[in-house]
Amino acid sequence: MIPGMRQVLFLTRKRRGRGGMQQYTQDLWVSLQLLYGSDAKLLGPRTRSGFLLFPILAVLQSIFVARKGGIIHIGDMGLSPLARLIRWLVPNARITATAFGLDVVYPKSWYQWLLRHSAPALDRIACISNATAVALQERGVPATHLVVIPCGIKAEEKSSLQPSASVKNGPHLLSIGRLIPRKGIVWFLTAVLPTLLEEYPALTYTVVGTGKMERLIKKLVHNKGLDTAVFLKENLSDAERNQLLLTSDVLVVPNIPIQGDMEGFGIVCIEATSRGLPVIASRIEGLQDAILEGQTGLFFRPEDPEDCLRAVHVLLRHPFGRASVIRTTYEHYDWDMLIQRYHHELFSTL
Repeated sequence: MIPGMRQVLFLTRKRRGRGGMQQYTQDLWVSLQLLYGSDAKLLGPRTRSGFLLFPILAVLQSIFVARKGGIIHIGDMGLSPLARLIRWLVPNARITATAFGLDVVYPKSWYQWLLRHSAPALDRIACISNATAVALQERGVPATHLVVIPCGIKAEEKSSLQPSASVKNGPHLLSIGRLIPRKGIVWFLTAVLPTLLEEYPALTYTVVGTGKMERLIKKLVHNKGLDTAVFLKENLSDAERNQLLLTSDVLVVPNIPIQGDMEGFGIVCIEATSRGLPVIASRIEGLQDAILEGQTGLFFRPEDPEDCLRAVHVLLRHPFGRASVIRTTYEHYDWDMLIQRYHHELFSTL
């Protein structure tokens, strides 16, 4: 804990639910508490009804903290209009934020207008990837106001992450995430998997997640006769999900470009590599910051079946050592290190 630190008020709308932003929010809050102790304060709605009062409470609490010289940290760019209002009420307020991806590129014109007029009220913005930083610069935010701090792995998870071996008839590929267009699962099932099954007849592929593409994926699997090779899982417990990460051979992240959407980072990549599971992923957007090529995984060109097949072949024929993958992941994505960057590169600069 850092003694004498000014109070940090963390405003977030992502206390509830599951997803990359929610996980990042939870991890950041735990790390802030460990670093700043009682000087760290959290404000965010716990229930749907709480969203109605949240903006009012956020502004009032921010005024109180700002006038005492504290720092207001806004949990995502969707809340950036609060920064503009707080700045108007307390001109010398110290305000920072975290930017993810979709909270920057969300395509509605009214949202983009609000973002462009609110972002200048922020002193510093922590971007979870270089792609997010570029998206903000394209919207007029100076590079000097930005710092790239990636998603991380919580330190308390280290002791429980052990490689695990399992008896399999053939290679086992895994994908985890919301079943939405940008995740590229439909593309992988149609453009890549049939060729892989010709070369590895015993190969299996598990897809974990739910979303609007789920019905199409199930229909595709059935119509192509992939029922014995492809398994769809939803609502897995953390233990079941972790077991899949420990017993699979490769995590596949086959994202495709979608206008008005983006992958801010790809936290599932470091969740996998922290358990020793290497990743193949599209060389696209924030995924490029989530994998250390040649050490924790390999990239392939987006929507290029041959290049994707090449990456799968390399990892199946020449697998990375799990212990090395785990060690490298923690060297770059440990929250103990990342929260120090928040302190030195974000809060201490104000």
